[in-house]
Amino acid sequence: MRKVLVADSANITHFMLERILSREGFEIVYVKYPRDLVVQVREIMPDIIFLEPEISGGKGKKIVEYLARQPETARVPIVLITRITDTAKYSMDVWPNVHRLIHKPLNSEKVMEAVQTAAVARTEDYRDERRADAV
Repeated sequence: MRKVLVADSANITHFMLERILSREGFEIVYVKYPRDLVVQVREIMPDIIFLEPEISGGKGKKIVEYLARQPETARVPIVLITRITDTAKYSMDVWPNVHRLIHKPLNSEKVMEAVQTAAVARTEDYRDERRADAV
């Protein structure tokens, strides 16, 4: 079963992602606090992380950077989910492993497009890793 970790303090986000992703066969794990996120990532090794970048007063970028530095989590794709409309500071060029940004309110189409983008990125990373091992 594919695993998704959702890090957001809003219960409605958890509810919506559960509703959308469970129909697609995903197992969903939730966290509300950054300290729990790092523990859960290591414990379940998710296929994708949905992260509110403003979690706990804006700690999202530090979390993303930390996960990118850890060998076991460096390739886990991340999707930012936010209610903030001015998202210029969430550039995927400077947020490692962030493959998509979606705005709340969430809907099935946006979520599944983000999942597909992340799945493609993870597959490409795997292929690159296999090529490097073969050399």
